[in-house]
Amino acid sequence: MHILVVNDDGPPSRDTSPYVHSLVHELQTQGHIVTVVLPNQQRSWIGKAHFVGEVVKATYLSPGELFQFEGTKHQSPPGLSNGTTNSSSIGVQNQRPWMLVNSTPAGCVQIGLHHYHSYQQEGKPIPIDLVVSGPNLGANATALFSLSSGTIGGAMEAVLCGKRSIALSFEPATKHDACNPVQITDASRHAVRLIEHLYRSWDQCVELYSVNIPLQSAPSGDRKVVCTRIRPNRWLAASPFQVVLPSGDATTQNADSPLLLRWAPDLSDIHGSMDRTSDADDDWAVREGKTSVTPLKANFMHAAQCEGEIHLG
Repeated sequence: MHILVVNDDGPPSRDTSPYVHSLVHELQTQGHIVTVVLPNQQRSWIGKAHFVGEVVKATYLSPGELFQFEGTKHQSPPGLSNGTTNSSSIGVQNQRPWMLVNSTPAGCVQIGLHHYHSYQQEGKPIPIDLVVSGPNLGANATALFSLSSGTIGGAMEAVLCGKRSIALSFEPATKHDACNPVQITDASRHAVRLIEHLYRSWDQCVELYSVNIPLQSAPSGDRKVVCTRIRPNRWLAASPFQVVLPSGDATTQNADSPLLLRWAPDLSDIHGSMDRTSDADDDWAVREGKTSVTPLKANFMHAAQCEGEIHLG
């Protein structure tokens, strides 16, 4: 397959984007052609947004060694020609530079589909078969995370462009595990197997899948995969914004000072709303160490039948 990979975590980074390089490497190892278009910085919680009125600038990245989170940036794509490419020869050693753009995950999808033809055959772009958005650092489970997710937003944008797509998220058990190379490699290999399975057996009623994979020590062959639905939840009480002073210290406001707020959601508030779950929910599956696969459509479905004229009383 020719797979377009986007994300909302940005280019490889130990702190914010530790997974995308490993996934791309494993996809290429299995013989897939991979085009990569990423935001040039983290764009989490941005949903399916586009930046209106902004000029998008593209730069390029030649990724370094796996798990070194380094690479070489270029203003123009190095060594990229418009000549014929033999797709059978494309692999880990023949990868194209990644494109970085000052845009959103949804913008990356549009640019990757229409403006970055990194692989060609007989002078024509090789069509994209599948868009994979992710892997996100942290699960995109439950309504609160899913509705704001740039990872899922990117996958939905792909559907609106007529492409099949998968939103992929990795959930580390602890912060220490977030950059565990063994667990990341195993999760990436498991993800590739699952991506290939979903593509081969795609349900025609499904437009995209949201997949959450826990990072764990168990070999990928021992992992259980379950079909789930998104867990409905709500903010419990606390505001996701925190009042700050110009100095940056969280405190109360002076009457004469401007109101300053920092986005600082209390994740324990979110997770507390997940305590009562069923075994069909995505967050339940992840907390049980299972891979959750949630089939979705890229639309807002009506909640009840509404037909005919509405008479205002």
